[in-house]
Amino acid sequence: MLISTVRWLELLVIGVFVFDLTHSPFQVALMLILRMLPLALFGAISAGVADKIGQRYLLLLSLAVMVVVSIVTAVLVTLSLIEMWHLALASFVGGVFWCTDYPTRRMLLGDIAGTERIGTAMSLDAITNNGTRMLGPLLGGSLLAVLGLDGAFYLGAVLYLIAIGAIAKLPVDVGAASDNRDSVITNVLEGLRYLKKDTNLTSLLAVTVIFNLWGFPFLSMIPVIGRDVHDLGSFAVGVLASCEGVGALVGALLIATFATARHFRRLYLGGLAIYLVLIVVFAQAPTPYIAAGAMLVVGLGGAAFSAMQSTLIYLNAPPAMRSRMMGVLSVCIGTGPIGFAHVGLLATYLDAPTAVAIIGIEGAIALVLVCVAWPRLLSKVAT
Repeated sequence: MLISTVRWLELLVIGVFVFDLTHSPFQVALMLILRMLPLALFGAISAGVADKIGQRYLLLLSLAVMVVVSIVTAVLVTLSLIEMWHLALASFVGGVFWCTDYPTRRMLLGDIAGTERIGTAMSLDAITNNGTRMLGPLLGGSLLAVLGLDGAFYLGAVLYLIAIGAIAKLPVDVGAASDNRDSVITNVLEGLRYLKKDTNLTSLLAVTVIFNLWGFPFLSMIPVIGRDVHDLGSFAVGVLASCEGVGALVGALLIATFATARHFRRLYLGGLAIYLVLIVVFAQAPTPYIAAGAMLVVGLGGAAFSAMQSTLIYLNAPPAMRSRMMGVLSVCIGTGPIGFAHVGLLATYLDAPTAVAIIGIEGAIALVLVCVAWPRLLSKVAT
């Protein structure tokens, strides 16, 4: 919960700050491109490293690096020395930390819960993650309005430190290094060779690629649409962004309470379909109130998709391949920079609402094509 709160807080405050400074939608999208690029570059490798040194240790090391990054960034802002390249570097390093999330924290959750409770465990994780999508933007908008950019990063450092304390209390044998003596690169290549043979996993990962190419990038346009279209202040933009978190929190609670294995695939696909359609509604909303309502439903769809994403990969991968497939999942999520560049350029040459509408329609078409190519996606079984 702490890690997710900081992630969403940083995404909002950097987006608003950069747009106020540059008035460039593409520059805002660029910060998110840099945040996601490491997932594509290092996602599979991070899974191999986690196997070698242990998931718990890698997570602690990553958190320690983020404490340093947050403090340094905050101090630069306080001393009025902050420049765009500082924020770009902080975003990139934050992305390196993010790429370790799936092969470390998500794997730890799955291993502790076991296959029988994996759906509930990932749904509960989605509850905390999506709750922070409400809390993070609210904190970010408030801190940016009251304490400035440095206040947001100081808070981020404190939350990272608390997270370190929580992870350090886990038993030492939880998330320990594996007995595999092969090199990191050998393990990565073995995982990719396995994926080439498994069309079931390939189809599930293709859906994740669609979300990250055409769904998730709309987040970079929330500050732009909030400022330019609805003339909102920093706090109000934070409230608008947090509406997605509210909807996602409600959706995750419903999934954790009622969903069974036969619902998993349809929640995964249906959640993404709702998400793509409603971002178009959000982009074209004539008032901030209608935009906020659309964001609530976007959150519901996002909750269904995100809760099932790790669940389905974990259930459908053999135990020996789970960590590596989680690494490949990070790589698929890392395709997001292409989507952010796409929406940023569209917004620069057209406008932000039109750009979001275009990517939503493109994503819906891609989802239909994937379902036609792999009809098993629509089956009622989790594996």
